[in-house]
Amino acid sequence: MASMTGKQRVLVALAAAHIGIVAAYAWHVPIEPHLPHGVQRALAVYGGYTGATSHYDFFAPSVSTQGRMAFRIFGPGGEVREFELSASRGDVNNRIAILLTYYAFPSERQKLLESGARYMLRAHPEATAVEARVEVVDIPPLRGASARGTRVTWLELGRLTVSRGDRPGR
Repeated sequence: MASMTGKQRVLVALAAAHIGIVAAYAWHVPIEPHLPHGVQRALAVYGGYTGATSHYDFFAPSVSTQGRMAFRIFGPGGEVREFELSASRGDVNNRIAILLTYYAFPSERQKLLESGARYMLRAHPEATAVEARVEVVDIPPLRGASARGTRVTWLELGRLTVSRGDRPGR
């Protein structure tokens, strides 16, 4: 086998460096806090162009739980209907999921619930009140779950009821 030229050595070194960066970022443990700021910034720019710094955290155990915004619409005759904020398009549902991440900020929780309830009041003019809930799915551990018959359940994180005529931010 012939020896490599200088250009080939540089290309092999660059490819090895790229694979090394991908491998370093593939772990579930974030490495950014352990890097000097200048190195981290350069890698962030490089990763933005190449995807090399993508964390592969879409595998367990780093997968976050699913959230939803659910509503109860109360009618004038006492009837109650259930709704969930969702759409038939995946990109819209992704945006809703991103919106729900703001629930992690305590200062935004009441605003998110009230905005959702007021939206449903506008969408359902016959409604006298709307109860908005933010819920997350509770997935039981796989070990022994099927033997015990444990099912996936929704856990309520917050609830707010808004009646027609209530002032915003009450």
